[in-house]
Amino acid sequence: MSLKGDGKSNRTTGRGRDHRSERHIRYQNVLASLLREHGFVDVKIEAPMPYTLQLPNGRTLKIRYRVDCYGRKGNRRIAVEIDGYMGHKGVRGYAMDGLRSRRIQEAHGPIDIYRFTFRQLGGAGKWTSEEIAQEMSLIGPITAGGEKRI
Repeated sequence: MSLKGDGKSNRTTGRGRDHRSERHIRYQNVLASLLREHGFVDVKIEAPMPYTLQLPNGRTLKIRYRVDCYGRKGNRRIAVEIDGYMGHKGVRGYAMDGLRSRRIQEAHGPIDIYRFTFRQLGGAGKWTSEEIAQEMSLIGPITAGGEKRI
């Protein structure tokens, strides 16, 4: 089985090997489908979101970063990140997420960035598609009876 997701992208280390798990790829595809269902276009998995850092010595460092899923609808742009244990072992991993999100917004302008854990997307505490859509403000609040308020 190929681990290249939708065939449009491939996160590698420069050696041509994709290091995403099958579960990660499956969740990326679920999120991309959800965005498409809600009218988002230009939906991409592993969308490039490069940014630059100014180093203390005056040099500029270009960071080649990719978000797990990206889409736009009119003027609204959404980037979604899937947070697993491997990339977030400890306080530093989570702190880097916030910094990375700010750098992306500085470099690319207004963009809504959402983060979901593996557990939210498919573990014991799995959220429904409606709950994920509501979290990203794709739909209105869900009432106690399960109705969507738009």
